[in-house]
Amino acid sequence: MQMQIIPPADMMPVFNTLSDSLQRQVHRKMLRAAATAIKKQYRKRTPQGSKTGSTDLQSDDLKAKRGDVKNRLRKSLADKPSSKWSTKRELARAGIIATKVGHRYTKGDPKSARYAHLVNDGHVAVYWGHRGGGRVKAIKYQNEAQRASKAPVKMAAIIKGRQAVRAAAEKARQKMLQVAK
Repeated sequence: MQMQIIPPADMMPVFNTLSDSLQRQVHRKMLRAAATAIKKQYRKRTPQGSKTGSTDLQSDDLKAKRGDVKNRLRKSLADKPSSKWSTKRELARAGIIATKVGHRYTKGDPKSARYAHLVNDGHVAVYWGHRGGGRVKAIKYQNEAQRASKAPVKMAAIIKGRQAVRAAAEKARQKMLQVAK
């Protein structure tokens, strides 16, 4: 899901008077608030292994080896700002401030959930290393979370945008007063 986040219309005259660095700061704060709102919607809809009972079927040996994986999907939710992307230089040159929200897929990371797409989209059933006929049903929780997060994201960004513009304007005013002394 892609959204363009701009400061509220009533704050645009003040926003336009800010320096470029303060404008970027306001955009980053709005983006973090929006990412938090999206993650809340994802967490509400993410299936939990502890409620499905699937981990009860595993042997004690396997549970000890894997550790607590009951809610790994929920724990793996993260947002990654564009400053951490591999294409950060190109984005910075273009003036793009962005973030990705989703599951971590890093191999070896204990908070990783590399199977999230299989849970969301469904997959061919494989039992004990053999294809077991049929498919595992898709849950589509990511799609539901994206649809449900549009209004909360806009509200969170607007509220944080107003606060950030006011704070940045005060910061600029204080800086002007120091220069005038």
